Amino acid sequence: MTENDFLADVVSKCLDNEIDIKLFNKRSHMGCGGWFVDTELVACIKRPDRLEILAHEAAHMDQFLENDPLWLHPYINDVDMWDAEYAKKHPKKHMWAVKKTAELEIDCDIRVVDKIKRYNLDIDLPSYIKAANCYHAAYYYFHKYKAFYKVKKEPYNVPAICDTFPDDRILSLKEVWKPHKLLGEHLKIHNKPF
Repeated sequence: MTENDFLADVVSKCLDNEIDIKLFNKRSHMGCGGWFVDTELVACIKRPDRLEILAHEAAHMDQFLENDPLWLHPYINDVDMWDAEYAKKHPKKHMWAVKKTAELEIDCDIRVVDKIKRYNLDIDLPSYIKAANCYHAAYYYFHKYKAFYKVKKEPYNVPAICDTFPDDRILSLKEVWKPHKLLGEHLKIHNKPF
């Protein structure tokens, strides 16, 4: 299989399931490189990681279409984990929502790794896995600091941090939900409160 097969499959799934697919010829749209919600798959394609983003959002679409329990989990759908006030008032619920979202992202990236291999996508697999692990580990600090990282300060784009993560497999939630010295220091400085 090839990249063209992958693209054809993504478009076909969208059409078959009445999901709008929007590919923007720019670096970001509404502050993001892409997203998937129940009726829409969005990816920005004027960026070097466009294929990674499309594969990631397509994997979220697969979670939705398969009614994956992680996609349907009430903590993901009923709790606004990006609401600082809620996070302060309900720290345990917030922590579970953040953990469940990290688990959703871990499952998504396991699916992306499968797509990269199955379709022979031109994506550096070890680099993708390392960056994904770094991103998943950041969720620990999203909860701790009630903040997200600043744009252009993504920890997975900092080699000194990213290179501390394995590049041969996606780590489990148990493996990433713990303090990580360099990541924590970076996110303490370069965060944007919810």
